[in-house]
Amino acid sequence: MKLDLNGMLKQAKTALKPGNKPDIGQKGIKWVLLESLLLNGEQILLVMEKQFLREAREAYPDKTLYFPPEVEELYPHRHDTELLRAVHLIKSKFKGWIVPSTGHKGDPKHGKSKRR
Repeated sequence: MKLDLNGMLKQAKTALKPGNKPDIGQKGIKWVLLESLLLNGEQILLVMEKQFLREAREAYPDKTLYFPPEVEELYPHRHDTELLRAVHLIKSKFKGWIVPSTGHKGDPKHGKSKRR
């Protein structure tokens, strides 16, 4: 199932509280500050493109950042609240990234990494 990110952003824009408006760049939205019900109201920062990462970090240094592919990777697990909270905690503590899977379980390359 593919996440409807555009629909999510439309909902987010209407649900934003005053003062938490998305940062709009010349080409559209740079990032959106979202309040997560799953994380007891903790705010996360959804950064739309890597080119805005530095600027977003400077604007919100204490927020955990996510990119759209990370959200899409987590979406199939949306009903596993313990898993999502654990992933968020690790991501927050280590400032890491969620690496999207490269294929499905039927794909012969699934789960196999290449040595460099």
